[in-house]
Amino acid sequence: MVHVFAKLIIGCAIGVWSTAAWAESNPRALQFAGKKRTYLLTAPYDAAAAPRPLVVAMHPYPGTGAVMAELTGFSALAEAEGFLVAYPDGLDGAFNAIICCGNEDDVGFIAAMIQKISHDHRVDPERIYATGISNGGDMTYKLAARLPGVFAAIGPVSGGMSGDWMQMKDGSLPSTPTSLITFYGKKDRYQAVFGIGAKFWLQKQDCASKTSTVEGTNIELTQGTCPNGSEAAIYALPDMGHAWPGSDGTETRMLGYEASPLNATEMIWQFFKDHPKK
Repeated sequence: MVHVFAKLIIGCAIGVWSTAAWAESNPRALQFAGKKRTYLLTAPYDAAAAPRPLVVAMHPYPGTGAVMAELTGFSALAEAEGFLVAYPDGLDGAFNAIICCGNEDDVGFIAAMIQKISHDHRVDPERIYATGISNGGDMTYKLAARLPGVFAAIGPVSGGMSGDWMQMKDGSLPSTPTSLITFYGKKDRYQAVFGIGAKFWLQKQDCASKTSTVEGTNIELTQGTCPNGSEAAIYALPDMGHAWPGSDGTETRMLGYEASPLNATEMIWQFFKDHPKK
């Protein structure tokens, strides 16, 4: 069964796993579908002794990889824990995700980005993960479905699946075991969509689930164990709007996001660590 991370994560310090020299989150580029596509990458200067996990973190609309890096703080965590993190840029500030936006082949772009990073660095193919917020959260669900076998687990935040997407006869969920951790706020105007999508994920895969309250909070946690070996942890935060829980970056304050007793960045990474590919 999925561990209850909230009690352990609140207020805890991050242990330093890696002593490698790490680069800044530098801009990178590749050509895809005749266009220059860009992303930020936090990666070590030196060669790894063993393959490293890779986290793909996707921004909201409108946004950039730099916005996502500031919003989440994933780069500092990556340096401490020894994983790589890539922040792809959507064209015109958006990804062509489930609900919106645009017509670009962002699934193909992100697949090409992962391939390039894997070529340039020692990426562990058993530990590739995706996360994102809002438009980037929707994109996380889409990547899991459209690139089966690539991601061991996903962590959408304030993102979900539309009714049209869920009504497709096939292709709306990954065809290979993929674990899920997700967060959404009950003050979010899209909270009904996010909640229905998370329940659809559990029901469509015949997952056994139970719901409880995170100790010391009013936060609802639904945990699921699925026949294919994947697991799920769904956090519904009654006092949060359209937000990334625990972020305190400038972008968060500018958008009016609310503080949270949970730190989604740390909790998502802990969940990813515990869920390599099945």
